[in-house]
Amino acid sequence: LMSEMRNSDESYKAYKEERELARRSATAGFSESLHFVFSDKETLKAYGLEVTAESQELLNPITADLNTLRTSLIPNLLDGVKLNTNKSKSKIGLFEIGETFNSKREQFRSFALIQSGDKEDETVLNHGKPEKVDFGSFVKKVSSVIGNFDIEKIENPIGLFHPGQCGAIIQNGERIGTLGKIHPKILKENSLSDTFACEIDLGSKGFKKYEAVPHSIFQPVKKDLSVLISKDVSFASIKKEIVALEIPELTRVYPVDIYEDESLGDKISLSIRYILQSKEGTLEESQISGSMDKILEVLKTKFGAELR
Repeated sequence: LMSEMRNSDESYKAYKEERELARRSATAGFSESLHFVFSDKETLKAYGLEVTAESQELLNPITADLNTLRTSLIPNLLDGVKLNTNKSKSKIGLFEIGETFNSKREQFRSFALIQSGDKEDETVLNHGKPEKVDFGSFVKKVSSVIGNFDIEKIENPIGLFHPGQCGAIIQNGERIGTLGKIHPKILKENSLSDTFACEIDLGSKGFKKYEAVPHSIFQPVKKDLSVLISKDVSFASIKKEIVALEIPELTRVYPVDIYEDESLGDKISLSIRYILQSKEGTLEESQISGSMDKILEVLKTKFGAELR
């Protein structure tokens, strides 16, 4: 009697997960890019990125402009965007999975996406003049690769990113990376059009691995609430409080409209959509009303919101 031992291990599992991530990136229109694990120290400093401590620095770098270990994948990807731009490419999307290091020379596995130029190819449908990539379209692209996520404001973003279009990527309540528009100064210096990038720590506890989950066969219910709320309140903080209610039937929460007017003063009108669905049966009106009452109470007590 013979038995065969299982051949797979954690390293093989991680490799398969990375290849699935690469497949989804390619499906979303990004091309895989590979670089040395080295970078230029002055460039990293100029971008506000972490650099290797002097005591941990390379003793014999291979070239003058690859004189340190990279602490981010994005600078090398930016070089790739610049190279493609110089070759008259107008639609550029690149990704890379590779090693990065911190100042102590500790090693991390990272994943980065970068997109520049046109949103799509030139076709008859867009009259040969496709729209340019913007923050919203890039977020959708990233979501198609890594799944749903939230974005939280970063108070002091690094110099690599535009301070007004940059945020932390949140999955499963954990910060897993950063997403934003490359700083206009960097774009101007490199003669690039609007460019957006994100970088994710693949070792983060919050990073979502795709798994099959059962779906309810019962009809979902959409409910919208429009409230007057302070401009200073972030949607991320609102969602966090709503999720903390642990309403079993609440499957999704997302904003659908923001209205600002001088008559509202320091407040905005925020419309939030709630998707309610049970796995056990069709929701009764009393269940729906009960859930929405709990949500409205949190909005009032935690954020001083007023129902419109």
